[in-house]
Amino acid sequence: MATPLEYEHWNNKKVNKSIKMIKIAKKYNLHKISGLYPLSTRCLTIEERKQQKMLMKRNAFNICYINEGKQVLENSKIVNDAGNIECPMLLFSSNGKQIDKYWIESQQKYASAVRGKLIYYNCGHYIHYYKSNEMCKEIISFVDSLD
Repeated sequence: MATPLEYEHWNNKKVNKSIKMIKIAKKYNLHKISGLYPLSTRCLTIEERKQQKMLMKRNAFNICYINEGKQVLENSKIVNDAGNIECPMLLFSSNGKQIDKYWIESQQKYASAVRGKLIYYNCGHYIHYYKSNEMCKEIISFVDSLD
């Protein structure tokens, strides 16, 4: 969950450094090293796993990633300027170890600002890889609790 609060700690220098690292990773095919780029194989057939790996090799660190990186600060400002969302929200967050030291704090502040329910999992950034069953139960419970 990327929030405008998370990007308050970013600047163009940090964004450009991240984009440079993506370009280097792409140039040297680092995304093709097994285990370096997270893939979930849970509930996938052998054929689906092969397809997922092919898509990762084709799509990882592509121009869309780079363009997203170039726009991240501007997009964050647009979201922030739009104001708070006024609807029930269920939010999920990882432990932030793969992101930065402000991750948890920004998640908590954002959830509080929008009066959302935040569920924190002590796992990697791609929480749907690690906690999909738990998330499913929480989503069903949350939706059932709505008026």
